[in-house]
Amino acid sequence: MAIRANLWVEVVFEMLADRAMISTEIADMLKSSGRGGRYPPSPRRVTFVLRSDNRFRELGDEIIGTIARNRSHPVKLIGRKDRTYNRSTPFRIMPQTEDDLE
Repeated sequence: MAIRANLWVEVVFEMLADRAMISTEIADMLKSSGRGGRYPPSPRRVTFVLRSDNRFRELGDEIIGTIARNRSHPVKLIGRKDRTYNRSTPFRIMPQTEDDLE
């Protein structure tokens, strides 16, 4: 359950139902939709808050480049623990097989 300062965590839980996202994408979507609250979280804050919530897991790092700095850096790929995701972009959920249901 999200504390009052991090009400956007529930929104992120819904966003990750279909696919995993990198922290910068989550932060941008919260900011553009207005659902991030009065002060939308930064990508770093998204990573730290979701890391402490046991409903989420880090799936690895994605390397992104920046035009202004001309330097690449790793960004966390985040998903829900109750979902299985493809390992390639756009990181959609994998369909369940009959073996998974048993």
